[in-house]
Amino acid sequence: MPKLLMGFCALVTIFVLPKMPSADVLEQTCSHPSDTSSELSERSLMQFKRTYKLHEESDPRTNQIGLPSFGSEETRYTCAGCASSSGIGSTAELSETGFNAVRRECCTPEMADFIRRMIETGGAGMGVCASGGLFGIAIFFDCTDDNVDNNFDKLTSLVTGPGAPGAGGDCPWIGKPKQLNGCPAMKDSCPSFPGATIPPCAPTQPPTTQAPTTPAPTPAPTPPPAGVCKWPQTALKYSLITKGFAKISAHLVYSGVVVGGGLYDKTPNEHGIIGSNKPGKSYIKWKSSPNQWEFKPGVQTGLKLSDMFTWSDFEWLANNLKTEKDLKTATENGFRIKVFNKGGTYNMYDSNGATQGYDKGKSLMVFTTTDDITLTKTNDGRQFGPTVLAPFAKVFLKGDAGFIDGCVIAKEFDSDGGGLQMHGDCYKGPLKCE
Repeated sequence: MPKLLMGFCALVTIFVLPKMPSADVLEQTCSHPSDTSSELSERSLMQFKRTYKLHEESDPRTNQIGLPSFGSEETRYTCAGCASSSGIGSTAELSETGFNAVRRECCTPEMADFIRRMIETGGAGMGVCASGGLFGIAIFFDCTDDNVDNNFDKLTSLVTGPGAPGAGGDCPWIGKPKQLNGCPAMKDSCPSFPGATIPPCAPTQPPTTQAPTTPAPTPAPTPPPAGVCKWPQTALKYSLITKGFAKISAHLVYSGVVVGGGLYDKTPNEHGIIGSNKPGKSYIKWKSSPNQWEFKPGVQTGLKLSDMFTWSDFEWLANNLKTEKDLKTATENGFRIKVFNKGGTYNMYDSNGATQGYDKGKSLMVFTTTDDITLTKTNDGRQFGPTVLAPFAKVFLKGDAGFIDGCVIAKEFDSDGGGLQMHGDCYKGPLKCE
């Protein structure tokens, strides 16, 4: 073992990750005995994970793959000798679902491929300049035994967009490799560990050759506790509430937003206002850079969604709102509720009675599906009026809709078209549950 590592942690590989927040991203920190907390706060921390042993070169007998040095030229690696090398990192959808599918393979090169694609789609010309940095972060997201906080939203915040931490600091590894001088320079102090290896790949649940056994009887599931047939407190104050990310292209969002993941500005070259007509503070986990959002009266970042809402309350409400036979609609005093159990493309005429883009809180469309949902204009060009409750799904608002008059509560949200508006005039009618 190189003497450089003897004072750190024996028999583990040490990687340098530029300006990574150690407290909530990485599980453990390994420091030299002479390090002090003040010194560590002024430079990148040396991190380690599990038991990555050092070798002078790759050992084919153990199916271990040599890890590139931190400053090495970007190189592609394959998952040699591993049954789970399916190429899923190159094909999985760049979403939370795709991330979880790759993670179940517990294969660092597959996750590295997935992250590389995230970077390349995160901005024009963006890419990996140094494979050492790519693999240095991949090992902390590549398997289901990783820290639960190392999720898709966290990974997205670290590697996408020009403001990604990996694109800055003393040892940047993200840049624009296809452009002349597009890769930022690294300092000479950036370390290199050419003998480091990554472990052999193994799926989370490898196939078994044991004879099947008769499973024990499964006890009857405990019924979930009864929910409350009303909106969670303060929910109707916001134009948009999401459990995960929100990608907003609207230039006017009339009231505040609550975003449990990252807030992306889909039109970063255009000025946009959140809280333009009904000023109210917004709460988000983090926001992309660059952006030109103006928040009225302000925004609080670092949101922990559970401090504001219990997401299962929205899920219970969606699953229990009262419906009527085949129409699946409940109408009272001009208020309309319709429940849908599949994804697809919808306009306001699908809500059984909504005819005006300015719905004024009269209509509610509820989706119990996990399929993606697209909201668009009617065939005669009317905007989208109803409020949408879709706590299990991603909702996409098309720019041709012009505006959505109601609110959106969804697992994730996306949109296109810079001329959009989100009015946040939430459903005001009664709720009746099963």
